[in-house]
Amino acid sequence: MLRKSLLLLAALLFAAGANLRPVCCYELAGKPIAPGCGIRTAARAERAAQAAAEEILRFEAGPGKVTKRLRLSLRRPLGSAPELSAALLAATPGIALRCEVRVDGRRLGWVEDGEALQEALGRYIRGTLPAWASGGVLSGELTLRSLYTRDAYLTAERDMLLLITGAAPVFYYDQTGRYARA
Repeated sequence: MLRKSLLLLAALLFAAGANLRPVCCYELAGKPIAPGCGIRTAARAERAAQAAAEEILRFEAGPGKVTKRLRLSLRRPLGSAPELSAALLAATPGIALRCEVRVDGRRLGWVEDGEALQEALGRYIRGTLPAWASGGVLSGELTLRSLYTRDAYLTAERDMLLLITGAAPVFYYDQTGRYARA
């Protein structure tokens, strides 16, 4: 009876051990920065974040005070390589997620918040609206993209509004189809 109990216990331990998966967890100042990933996924994400940081900063850089922990789990890891590499890149000192502003494909600069810039641009167009006009649009195509860049590259929102309206003047229109440029 003792022998069967030991064999049963060994079989249960073997079944549980066969289903355990190693998971890499990353923390910054004691808080998790991304969901846990498998070992290969974590290694791929680390290499990608390291290469991107070196390209952005133009010197060898690594994530700040990020700690890596390995644990065993019965569930599959939830994290993905792009998610983890973005979190590691954001944790790298000197790198920040900024919004790139382009008009007709030409880069004008970087702002901290693209949505706030769009709201400010809408307020600017409504604020400069002539009495006869019912609305206004930019004469060029405005493109906003969130990208990682050096932390120092940043244009003030008011200056960016001037750059945008200088590169793509505002056209005002009314209901009859009449339009004019500011």
